[in-house]
Amino acid sequence: MSEVPEPEMAPASNPLPSPSAFLHTPESIPYSSSPSIIHLKRDLLVPLSFQSNKDQPETHDTRAAAYSSKGVLNTRFGDFPHSSIVGIPYGSQVLAAPLTNNEWNRKRKRREDPSEGATAEPKSTGFLHVLAPTAELWTASLPHRTQVVYTPDSSFILHKLQVRPGSVLIEAGAGSGSFTHAGVRAVYNGYPDGRSGIGKEGRKGKVFSFEFHKERVQKLIDEVERHRLDGLVEIVHRDVCKDGFLVTKMVGEQEEEGISPRATAVFLDLPAPWLALPHLTRRTRPTPSLPTSTGLTPSPSPGPTVAEDGSVTISNDKASNEPYDSGKPSALSSTEAVRICTFSPCIEQVTRTVSVLRKLGWVDIEMVEVQHRRIEVRRLNPKGYENGAGPRTVAEAVQRLKWVGEYREHKRERDSADSTATTVKQSPTEAWRTQNSREKEGAKDGKIITRTEPEIKSHTSYLVFAVLPREWTAEDEATAQALVEQTTKSVVNAPVDGNLKGNGKLKWKGEKEEKPMSKRQIKRAEREKRKTEEGKVEGDEAIEDEMIEGESAPPGNEEEGKDIPSAEGGNYKMEVDG
Repeated sequence: MSEVPEPEMAPASNPLPSPSAFLHTPESIPYSSSPSIIHLKRDLLVPLSFQSNKDQPETHDTRAAAYSSKGVLNTRFGDFPHSSIVGIPYGSQVLAAPLTNNEWNRKRKRREDPSEGATAEPKSTGFLHVLAPTAELWTASLPHRTQVVYTPDSSFILHKLQVRPGSVLIEAGAGSGSFTHAGVRAVYNGYPDGRSGIGKEGRKGKVFSFEFHKERVQKLIDEVERHRLDGLVEIVHRDVCKDGFLVTKMVGEQEEEGISPRATAVFLDLPAPWLALPHLTRRTRPTPSLPTSTGLTPSPSPGPTVAEDGSVTISNDKASNEPYDSGKPSALSSTEAVRICTFSPCIEQVTRTVSVLRKLGWVDIEMVEVQHRRIEVRRLNPKGYENGAGPRTVAEAVQRLKWVGEYREHKRERDSADSTATTVKQSPTEAWRTQNSREKEGAKDGKIITRTEPEIKSHTSYLVFAVLPREWTAEDEATAQALVEQTTKSVVNAPVDGNLKGNGKLKWKGEKEEKPMSKRQIKRAEREKRKTEEGKVEGDEAIEDEMIEGESAPPGNEEEGKDIPSAEGGNYKMEVDG
């Protein structure tokens, strides 16, 4: 089977580029093609890369009303020169510079000194935060070319697929690259050329991303290069439903085709994932047609035939019990179990996908729907009379009328009195406001309420998960059995070959087998065991009786010269006087 060759280490003379900011956060914001995330509001993020002014492209984000040109970021919160942002730590707050749109008019010629705005004093209002790029922030701020997979879905998918550092992930339907960035962070354990200083030994994690739209493929390739993820992500322009998942690699100066990625996890974001499933088996075999009215049934490799008019011709060959090998290597790992996830918005797509998964030998099939909601929890404080609240009880209403009458009388007295010579006491209403206002009754009196966000950036698609076990042949079984016999023969006594018969237990192959006992033999063995135990008990009792009789016998009845045990543990000899 063809396999992906290990990349060669870069020569020591050529300096390696710095790793991606998505994987290793720099100490300060650098001039780089990798973007930084401009945080204007909670749900208003803008990706922006800081480069030299002559290389800085003009970018425009209509959602944030942000425009970046000539080294200045123009937003509704103010103008922010790039030179005032570069060099500070990530997470810093940057105040707007006192520059107007007229000063930085886009139609004016470039200034001789492009860094003039860096020394301008900041405004008292208007600010932003600069955040380090992550997969979550990139998902929330990336330019949408297609519908994206948001963080609640991508995190759950990577968890269920058990993607970890060193894994090889296949993604079909890259789209805007949201899941690609999340996947590369999950599989990352160092660059193949060792630029990050980690993961130089062992298998390197990698993401193979397939997309059939040529324009989106080119944009994804440009993003991967600018984000410095090359070597960790490979973008392939292909229709996987027709051509499969094998990749092309440069071996020396020649291009070798049909190389297996040896994937351990697969994510399919396709409109018809069941058409790509026959290419994700270790031994491709014909798939029978499904009882559907459309006729779009799964087909074996090399896939369905697509005519120029867009019609699809599907093979209706019946499935055979004999293994079928098309001569192509499998795109899956042959030494590990492979996990798959399909992303489908319709339940009809789910049923057809599950049917094909079962026919192709996938197990542990389950469907999950992620319903992510953001809930705001707050305390609703009771309103006071000044905010329009009415009395809560009749007694409170009567008391309020009393205070109103007292207040009117107090007001007349205050108007008639001389303010310079007479000290007027505080009115009852003012005293009540300071001591008995509902707004000062305490926070515990307010009700706790929750509210769901009206707009949630998530999908309502169905996620189908399945597992393809490792292929296990007779040779693998013989090798494993020999290894077990060699390592555990002296400590384990368990059946490994043959069938159990009766009440006997089979030992390791080559050892003496215990013959089963009949019922008569079992009863005889039990009787002999009881007799042995009874004889032992009778012998012990006889010895105890002899010792007791020897201690209680009178001296006159003993014969001369007989040894009698003493209390001190020794023996003494009795003599009889004449």
